[in-house]
Amino acid sequence: MSELKSGYLVEKSKRLVWARFNHYTAGEMRLLETYLSRINPRDPESSRVQFTLAEYKELLGLSNIDARNIKPQLDHFLGNVVTIEGTKNGAPAWAKYVLFTTATCDFFPDLGQYVITISCNPDLRSVFFNLAEDGYIRYRLRYTKDMKSQYSIRLYGMLRDWLPKGAYTVPIDRLRDELGATDSSYKRLDNFTRRALDPAVKEINGLSDLKVTYTKIKKGRSVTDICFKIKLKPPQKTIEVQAKEIPQEHGGEWFAEGMGADISPESAWKLALLVKDKLADLHPDIPADQHDNAAREILQRAYAALLPADKEPAPENPAGYLWSVLCRGAAIDEYLPVTYGKGLLG
Repeated sequence: MSELKSGYLVEKSKRLVWARFNHYTAGEMRLLETYLSRINPRDPESSRVQFTLAEYKELLGLSNIDARNIKPQLDHFLGNVVTIEGTKNGAPAWAKYVLFTTATCDFFPDLGQYVITISCNPDLRSVFFNLAEDGYIRYRLRYTKDMKSQYSIRLYGMLRDWLPKGAYTVPIDRLRDELGATDSSYKRLDNFTRRALDPAVKEINGLSDLKVTYTKIKKGRSVTDICFKIKLKPPQKTIEVQAKEIPQEHGGEWFAEGMGADISPESAWKLALLVKDKLADLHPDIPADQHDNAAREILQRAYAALLPADKEPAPENPAGYLWSVLCRGAAIDEYLPVTYGKGLLG
C-alpha cells in the first residue's frame, strides 16, 4: 500500500472538473483528490484504492473517529451525489450519480491497523479513466491536499482549466453554482465573496502553484461577472540550475529531428532546455532520464501544430515563436504525450 505522498500526480477529466459537488465537505474533496492521485487513469482496473484509517482521518480532518464509529461518515461520503452536465442529441443534458459505490473497513494484521478500501461507481469509469477523449487537467496533490475549504479545491480545478487563457470572465451566478455555494445567504454578494470566494483565492495563492487575482465587473450598479487573472508562480529552479541537474544526453541535431530546416540544431537545443525546465516545474514526478525524450516529442508535436508548411505569414523567428507559445502557463501539456503522465508512480 502506498503512503500518503503530496508529490503524487492528480489527473482529472474535464467532466469531473466541472461536475457539481454541492454536498461534499472539504475533507471529502481532499479524499477524492487523493483517490485520483492513486489510480492509473488509463487503467480502469486500478479503480480500487486503499487508505489506512490514519490516512483517511488525516485527509478528512477527523480526530474522534475510529473503526467502531466510522460507518456514518462513510455513509455520508458514499451517499453524496454529483451532477455531471453535457449534451445529448445536440441539447444540454445532465445526470446525477454517486461517485463511489463500495467502501470497506478491514483490519490488516501485517500493518497492525485498519484499512479503508473504496471503489468508484462502475457507471462512471469513463469519467475517471477516459482522459484522452474528454480532456483533462493535471497537477501535484500537494497543491490541494492541505486546503481547508471545499471552495478552494473546486476553484483550483476551474482555474487550472482556464490557465492557458491567462484570464477568464465568468457570470457570478454560474460561479456560485460551480463552486457549490448554493446556500441562500450566498445570493448576497458580500456574503459570497467574504465566506467563499476570498478564502478560496487566499488558500490557492498560499498553498498552490497558481497566482490568482480577480475583479468584479458591473453592469449598471450590479456586479454581474467575475474576471479572474491566472498565472503559474515562477519556478523555483532557474534553467541554468536545471541544466546542471539533468545532464544533456543529446545534441541539437537530435532535438531538431522532426522539425523543419527553419529550426537550427542550436535553436532546438536551447528550446529543449527551456521545455525541460517547464517539465521539471509542472511535472516533477516525471523521471529526469525521460526529460530529453519528452522535450523532443513536445517540440515535434508543437512544431507540427504551430508551424505547418502552409502557415501564412511564416514567423520571422520560428524558434522564438514556438517558445512564445510553449512558455505560457501549462501550454506544454497540450503537446505532452499521455505516456509521461504518471512519472514515478506505480
